[in-house]
Amino acid sequence: MIRVIDNKNYIRFLTSNQAQKKQVSLNDKGTHYGYYEDDKLLGVISVADTKNVRRAKGFLVNERQQNRGIGTKLLEHIIVDDKDMTAFATVYSFPLLSKLGFRAESKNANNITFMRRPAPGKFVITEKEIEHIKPQLAELAKQILLLDREKQRATTEYTCKKLKELIR
Repeated sequence: MIRVIDNKNYIRFLTSNQAQKKQVSLNDKGTHYGYYEDDKLLGVISVADTKNVRRAKGFLVNERQQNRGIGTKLLEHIIVDDKDMTAFATVYSFPLLSKLGFRAESKNANNITFMRRPAPGKFVITEKEIEHIKPQLAELAKQILLLDREKQRATTEYTCKKLKELIR
């Protein structure tokens, strides 16, 4: 069962499960959720919300309880469809976040990856992807600008849809 937990239990779980060694932040700001079985706390996740983005943070499952679907349940519990989702992924959480639609945007020197899951229906393309298709996009943009306004809109929408399909 997943339920909201207080700062004290959240921080206690993270420290007792060596969160810092696993590069998991001990930030206590946000709303915290815990996964329980038989009143035993087995995993936690926290969220911080802004108007357009929900950040997943402080995500950790007890080492002995991993690979049982607890992490998936915690992440699915906090995913919303009306906002972009972001997270800083460790080497441990990266595969699960990827499986749930998060895409890598950048990586720091400590091997922490910033990931984003766009709100459904929102088209997002990374800098790396832009560099790869930039020459073709420049030529396409020139051609679209030669069209009248209504055809520009329809062509742009169609092009974005096709680009999204190609990138997946």
